[in-house]
Amino acid sequence: MQEEKDDTKPVKKDNLWQKFLNDALVSGRGAKKEGHLVVLGSANAGKTGLVAQFKKLESQTSEMKRFLMMRYAYVNLTDANSDESRALLNIWQVSDPSHCKILDVVIPPEHMEHVCYLVCLDASEPSLVEEEYTKWMTALQETQKRLLSRLSAQQQGKLMDKLTNHIQFYQNPNDAEAEPFNEDEKENVEMKTENLEINLGCPIIIVATKCDMFRKHYIAESEADDHFEILLSYIRWWSLKYGISTFTMARGLKDQARRILSYIDHRLFDTTFIRGPNAVVKLSNLQESFLFIPAGFDTKNTITSQFPDRSLEDPIIQYFNKKKTNEKEDTEKIHLRAQEDSIFLKTLAFELERADNSGNNPSGNSGGASNLANGQSNANGAAKTGDNTAVQRFFNTLLTKDTVQTGGQN
Repeated sequence: MQEEKDDTKPVKKDNLWQKFLNDALVSGRGAKKEGHLVVLGSANAGKTGLVAQFKKLESQTSEMKRFLMMRYAYVNLTDANSDESRALLNIWQVSDPSHCKILDVVIPPEHMEHVCYLVCLDASEPSLVEEEYTKWMTALQETQKRLLSRLSAQQQGKLMDKLTNHIQFYQNPNDAEAEPFNEDEKENVEMKTENLEINLGCPIIIVATKCDMFRKHYIAESEADDHFEILLSYIRWWSLKYGISTFTMARGLKDQARRILSYIDHRLFDTTFIRGPNAVVKLSNLQESFLFIPAGFDTKNTITSQFPDRSLEDPIIQYFNKKKTNEKEDTEKIHLRAQEDSIFLKTLAFELERADNSGNNPSGNSGGASNLANGQSNANGAAKTGDNTAVQRFFNTLLTKDTVQTGGQN
């Protein structure tokens, strides 16, 4: 009997996530296409807050997270003038790079044409942004290569050509003089890859989240604006390597969240997206002056011309240095805390002794703490005197341990 139970466990787990996906397809009311958005970012990086503002989501978060170690939701993508779902977008939130391996199970090979990654970088902790970028882009690259390995070389090449074409033939919708390429012109133009060092065959988006909390690090508003601009310029510079699109996001910006979703829809299902890029950002007005750099707009020349006095090849740590820990200062702080704890314990032991003595001598005056202890002693009788003795013995033990530790630090 036990063996039969064990045999059914893997099937039950597989059926669970398949049931979620089937339920999503049923709710799609006729959706013919299905895509996947993989949202990467550390805990508290703003992933859930961003996704929650996309649209009306359907989710079974608790069960999916329990079985697959990630949050799951889905959204039906519709046109502006219709409630009919034309595509279903599965949304997977990953908070630990090691959990990315589960994506091999939940993203079928036949869906690889409609996979997009979104990386959340917490702008409220600028000194950690580069470290987080490196961690998640490493995980993303490993994951996508593993997922692509399930396809033929021809299928992989098709996805990579699609990304190259998107970047090479991008045209700013706000450029009135630009003439769109026709398909024949695209076929006759030699593919260029200088703006795409690593081609993973999928759209990637970076969102600098919690930008409204960036201001807390600076006293002067002008200094905060300058450093915010520096942070975003580095993110744009790093993004060139993979052909990444970049956005900023702050708390409560529902329109920006839906703008991001609309762009994801555009990249996955070739829907129309007419908003032009916005490279000038004001920290004081994130509602209107938000960052949006679509893949294909930025080049090294574009960024360096906007920031001519700054070398983005220099390490970002010079602007956002982590707070260095001084070992000597830390030791002194620990010693000071030990001394404070020792004083507290000695005082407490003294008060307990006075309270105990006051209980044996009701006529004595031992202050507020002793009177309270005396009152409790009278109320509880001899049992309370025993309790006081036990408590005193307990604190004396702590005091002895504390004295030994303090002596060792000296």
